Amino acid sequence: MNIFSTCSLEDKFQRVARKNTVGSTNVLTISAQHGLINQFEYYNNQYASENTSGYTLLHKGDFAYNKSYSEGYPFGATKRLERYESGIVSPLYICFAAKAGVCSNFYSYYFESEPFYREIYKIAQEGARNHGLLNVSAEDFFKIKIADPPLAEQKRIVEILGCCDRMIALKKELIAEKKRQKKALMQKLLNPDSGFRLPGFTGEWKQETLGSLASTKGDYGINAPACSYFPNLPKYIRITDIDDNCKFIKNNNVYVNISDYEDYVLHEGDIVFVRTGGTVGKTYVYDSADGRLVFAGFLIRFGFQKPKADYRFIKQVVSTDDYFRWVNIMSARSGQPGINAEEYASYRFFAPDLKEQYSIADILSTADKEIDLLEQDLAQQLQKKKTLMQLLLTGIVRV
Repeated sequence: MNIFSTCSLEDKFQRVARKNTVGSTNVLTISAQHGLINQFEYYNNQYASENTSGYTLLHKGDFAYNKSYSEGYPFGATKRLERYESGIVSPLYICFAAKAGVCSNFYSYYFESEPFYREIYKIAQEGARNHGLLNVSAEDFFKIKIADPPLAEQKRIVEILGCCDRMIALKKELIAEKKRQKKALMQKLLNPDSGFRLPGFTGEWKQETLGSLASTKGDYGINAPACSYFPNLPKYIRITDIDDNCKFIKNNNVYVNISDYEDYVLHEGDIVFVRTGGTVGKTYVYDSADGRLVFAGFLIRFGFQKPKADYRFIKQVVSTDDYFRWVNIMSARSGQPGINAEEYASYRFFAPDLKEQYSIADILSTADKEIDLLEQDLAQQLQKKKTLMQLLLTGIVRV
């Protein structure tokens, strides 16, 4: 196996220590997804000191290493400034720039690789963490060993990974467009004032509430501790087990070991609502493919069965902008935001008869499935890129 030769990081890069003497107000933070990004864009707030003259001024193409560990980056994150011509970062960041003749594009990928973070691990041992920061000195950082393949090979690796990035970007754009199309479709199909009706349907839409259409109304979940796997135990679904797409997270499942859990097992037609915290209003529609699930205490269950309602139609209703506007108003209390079962039951919306609900749900569910397939395809493409990076940036596979 022909592994790359190595050199010290200081052989390829020089430290950037220029201060914010120009009075830049473009305060940057490091995001795993977006790289170096303006704090207002990312947080809708700014957390910089009032006096930023001591902040480090970065120019486009400069790198910054954030010693804070976060999800996916247990040893901090290193990103290159690409979105802006310049910006400033906290003096806690270690900043650096490529020397003349160095392929900066190659190292922008390399600084995302496992070999690089293994080197960080060597100088930032577990016991050195303090308040979310790793104890990594600039002196030790610049002595880290990094890969040093021939320049021509570096450029070829950049071409290959760049193709992956372009493919990923196109897939993301397609998913975003499909979501826009589905949203426009929802506005037509779920709004009786839109003037659009499915062919063959002329029945009157009536104002309903979640409570009026629910077969089971506002059951609170079980308060029980989570436990690890044991045969025949049901899985436990809590707020943290529902992802941003309102799907059950199947990785690292936990279970519930309590005798009287049967009343809390989810069935087809059940929708659970988050009742407190920062994700209040989020929902999960039970899918039998997720297995036997018991819902936890910070969730509220409503069941929707025929002939009252098609639960798939209700699923679409509680993903509309109107619903989330209602959530924002209803949950705006002092302290922790929350919505109780009675309040959820009072949510008002318009609904047609069951047959038209079914037809609308069919159309919107088909759109959801198309988006799901595209997102699965994107996940596969991201995994392919990760695998390629592991092979190419370690020298296991040479090009």
